[in-house]
Amino acid sequence: MQHLLSNPKALTVKTFLNLLSSFVMAYFLLSPALSRAQAQDCGLGPKLSGCVGVDCPPLTLAPDANNDLIQDSNQSGYPINTTYLPLPFNWPNNQVRGYSQVFNVLVGGNFNVKDGGQGVPAEIEGRVAIKGNLILGNPLIPYNSYYGIGTSGGGTYVIASTNLPALLIGGTITGSTNSFGVGGTGIAMGGTYQSNLPNSITVTDSLGMGGIGINIDSCLNDISTKSLYWATLTPTGTLSGDTLIGNNSSSVQVFNVSSWKNFLFKNIPAGASVVVNVSGSTHTNVQMPLMNAVTPAAGSPSLFRLLFNFHQATNVTFIGTFYGSVIIPNGNATLTGGNFDGRLVVGGNLTHEASGGEVHNYPFVGEFPCPPACVKTSFTFSDPTCAPDKKSYSVTFDVAQKNGTIKVNAGTLTGSGNGPYTVSNIPPTVSLKITDSLTSICKFDTTILAPAACNCTPAAPVAISPNVFACVGDTIPTLKVTVLSGVTADWYANATGGSAIATGVVNYKPVGTASVTDTFYVEARGTTQNCGGISVLRTPIIVTVQDCDSLIDLKLKKSISKKLVQIGDTLQYTIKVWNENTSFATGVEVTDSLSAGVQYLSSSTLRLSNNTAAGSYNPLTSKWSIGAIGINGDTVALTIKVKVVAQGVWFNTAEISKANEKDVDSTPFNQSESEDDLDRQCFSVPIKLCGGEKALLTIPDQFTGVQWFKTGSTTAIAQGNQVLLEESGTYTYTSTSGTCPAEGCCPIIIEASANCCIVTCVPYTAKKIRK
Repeated sequence: MQHLLSNPKALTVKTFLNLLSSFVMAYFLLSPALSRAQAQDCGLGPKLSGCVGVDCPPLTLAPDANNDLIQDSNQSGYPINTTYLPLPFNWPNNQVRGYSQVFNVLVGGNFNVKDGGQGVPAEIEGRVAIKGNLILGNPLIPYNSYYGIGTSGGGTYVIASTNLPALLIGGTITGSTNSFGVGGTGIAMGGTYQSNLPNSITVTDSLGMGGIGINIDSCLNDISTKSLYWATLTPTGTLSGDTLIGNNSSSVQVFNVSSWKNFLFKNIPAGASVVVNVSGSTHTNVQMPLMNAVTPAAGSPSLFRLLFNFHQATNVTFIGTFYGSVIIPNGNATLTGGNFDGRLVVGGNLTHEASGGEVHNYPFVGEFPCPPACVKTSFTFSDPTCAPDKKSYSVTFDVAQKNGTIKVNAGTLTGSGNGPYTVSNIPPTVSLKITDSLTSICKFDTTILAPAACNCTPAAPVAISPNVFACVGDTIPTLKVTVLSGVTADWYANATGGSAIATGVVNYKPVGTASVTDTFYVEARGTTQNCGGISVLRTPIIVTVQDCDSLIDLKLKKSISKKLVQIGDTLQYTIKVWNENTSFATGVEVTDSLSAGVQYLSSSTLRLSNNTAAGSYNPLTSKWSIGAIGINGDTVALTIKVKVVAQGVWFNTAEISKANEKDVDSTPFNQSESEDDLDRQCFSVPIKLCGGEKALLTIPDQFTGVQWFKTGSTTAIAQGNQVLLEESGTYTYTSTSGTCPAEGCCPIIIEASANCCIVTCVPYTAKKIRK
């Protein structure tokens, strides 16, 4: 069995053609021969309209000999183009008024009938179509009471046609009841049913049944499209308190409300169709006062022409009797109290739990403007073209079957009609989206991917010197960057946007003389056919301009907690920087690179004048960013704790690497041994040798006249930059550029190892570590 509720094969040719024309209109895909004037008035569609069939109630009734109303079977049905008031409310009890083939209730999800805690509901008098499952009761309260579908014990007395199934189900029936009544020819199903349902209910295959079935998806799509469009109609009336006030003239009355009230009406012309568009996702207190369908009060609408459109709702709860038809295309509904008089379309799940509640088969014959004809747009494109500078691209296209306004998400659009249109200045990394928009529910779009040649993004340039200094009045130094192969550089005065001040060069010398600190920005640009894009970001290069007549005098001193240590010991370096001049120093930075013989543990900074932090040290970059240092000896300090991890002699150097002002006797980061902004310390870890092992000691070539000594002797044991040692003891060296040793007086210690293996020679290099 299939789970789709569809039009049966047994339809007559005449009926099928009538339905086909209706569905063509419902999808709003009109052929060129069908003008808009032929599709101006739309109701809820042929499945949810007024009464259909030869057994519909007549306009008038005459009493018989027993003073009962007699059905006139010659009348064809409800009128749909006039003020509709055929049904009096004082019918005799227990007398069926007529039979209708259309549907009273349409459910896109599951339909649950249950006891809401106050008692069980009673019936739905018209036909019901459920895409999902019919669920009787719930796990806690079995449903063992009567519930009728397509039958009536009162109400409108217009019930399901005796020739058609009253209940169509796409899924299954679950639950238990011995009093479940279904009119017409029973149930048409696509799923399964429980064996304990009453034997009097006929269950037939939905594909083989006679009469009119329904495609629920098509109907819901039709209702959803209309719902969205009707919500965009221009209101003809206003809301004052609880009263919806019409304009007393239009045949279609439109109201927009954002919250539910027990609405009253005023100034509604006779025969007008009324739609109340209710916005918002959740409504929990929905009910409506009595609407007289037979003789509406002056200024009030007919029940049969009153529609409430919950176009945004996800959940609607009806707490009392409701008069009028309702569409909830994308939400769920719960009937918790009273009766419901009208058509009900629910795109989600429906729950009926109102004690004694009935859904009466009142028709809806109102008509509203149809959504405009909407035909899928066809676009024809040229290949995207990159701009000469590869910083944008353009696209040209034509439009066929244009519906409304052509819009784009990027670039500059020119053109009209069916084209040609051109979109230029599209950013190289942005794909182009073109939209043909008539209304919020009639729009088509297409996307063109950004071409690879314009969309290639080279890496940003790398500045050789990201910070450059210049004195006031001097020319600005040449700014330099490096880029990848096939890439050049363009220079700007802004981080984004603006015109280039130089193009196609990796070295740029700004014109004029330095006056104030400024920042230049450089952007990478591809120059090949396959890669012509630009870098995502521009690289900044800061030119710091300082008054070189305002001098500072920074000094640096480095100390160490101990010089002779073992592997695993903790050492502490302390670096102090102070300013001995009367001008403030700003932008001060110190570089202190740790050697491979230690492992970083922690660091802290201190400004001695006020015991506050003095910037921070980053062990990854080896930079201590200080900032400003005051005058007349203002001092800052950095303490670094490390763990010893290797044997030998290890040097650690600290140097002032940056300052905005000029120093009287030093230049930042020039690694000059003679200046007072550089200092170093060393420590020594004994070298363990086994019998027969030797340590090869090497001094860098920059030291000359090197002589080696063993402690306790003034006689040199070797000369030159290398020596091979095997005896335990303490060794030092001298050179013409320094003494014992040239970089900190740290001895070289050879000790006998207690854990020996057979190795003939252990090379060791005494190196100066400077970074």
